[in-house]
Amino acid sequence: MNDEPSRLQLLRFARRVVVQQATAALAQIGGWIALEERREAEQRRGMEARPAPPDWLILHGLNPHLEGQRCPMSRSRGRRGSAVRRLDS
Repeated sequence: MNDEPSRLQLLRFARRVVVQQATAALAQIGGWIALEERREAEQRRGMEARPAPPDWLILHGLNPHLEGQRCPMSRSRGRRGSAVRRLDS
C-alpha cells in the first residue's frame, strides 16, 4: 500500500501546527504585556514616592553674606550647596 499521507491528512497536520504556534506566540506576547504593565506600575510608584524638591538651597563658601537662596526647581546643587526643606530651616 501507499505509506504516504493523503493531502487531507497533511492539511490537518498543518492546521494543528499553525494553531499550536499561534497559541505559543499569543502566550509569549501576553507575558510581555504583563511584564511591561509591572514595569509601568513600578515606575509610577517610584515617581509617587519621590521626595519633593527642596525649598531652599544653602550655599557654602562663595559669599559669607549669602545664607540661603530660594530654589523651587533645583535638584542639581553641586558640591557647594545643600538642599533644605522648609521644615528644616
